[in-house]
Amino acid sequence: MSKYLVHIRQVDDRIEYRVGGTDGAREDVDLSETLSRYFRLDDPIDRIHSKLRQNPVVANAINQYSGIRLLRQDRWECLVSYVCSSTNSIPGIQQCVEKIAGLSHRVVRLDHEKRYVFPNAHEIASAGRTSIDQLNLGLNRADNILLLAGEFDRDPRILDRLASDDVTGVDAVRELDHRKGIGPKIASCVALMCLDKLDAFPVDRWIQRALSQCDLSSMPRNRRTLAERVAAVGRLTEPQQYQVAEWARNHFGNYAGYAGQYLFHWIEPVK
Repeated sequence: MSKYLVHIRQVDDRIEYRVGGTDGAREDVDLSETLSRYFRLDDPIDRIHSKLRQNPVVANAINQYSGIRLLRQDRWECLVSYVCSSTNSIPGIQQCVEKIAGLSHRVVRLDHEKRYVFPNAHEIASAGRTSIDQLNLGLNRADNILLLAGEFDRDPRILDRLASDDVTGVDAVRELDHRKGIGPKIASCVALMCLDKLDAFPVDRWIQRALSQCDLSSMPRNRRTLAERVAAVGRLTEPQQYQVAEWARNHFGNYAGYAGQYLFHWIEPVK
């Protein structure tokens, strides 16, 4: 789908879309299967809701945001986008992604709108230090993305291997986590949004705030109980983030990632 520009809208229970390519509108392109996969319309959403509603807080979140779905994004683009998300606002992330997309020099159009196709790892690695620095991505994002681009250019199938059914969600998160610029939260987001690891559970302060309203008595203990630490909405260490994610998998099951998504949107309006 990356070679197209797509406008999408929902009308009742249907999705309508228009497609543009390098030559503008192309109404003959059928992306139904691609879009269905992207929006995870193949997920057994009724079964997911039924399982997660056993937790009253998540049930309340589902009641308010039942239309929410996870995405199945392009793996490389997803990884780079989440690296851009560290200590960044949503508009800031969007700006970073758009700047990086310009490195491909490949344009798609629809009516009067034009966008750049997101570059692959080879295109970013080949752009060179000067071109990346001129994007002004902030912090150490340019360094981190260049390192990733070089590694994934040499071995383009890293993410495909991590998406294998033979790799657990926990192992995928830990494998991504050791890279510069990627911690447990970003690694969990990538595992959830593009590696089909639906038990991945990204932990940030908003999830902590939502979880603080759940029954956390079954959380494991350390010097200060993990439940108390989560409820305090203080900064969790990386080992504590892994502990919370493990608790979420045990508590919510194979769809812990969906639980986190509903909880995030439920607590988000208080920001």
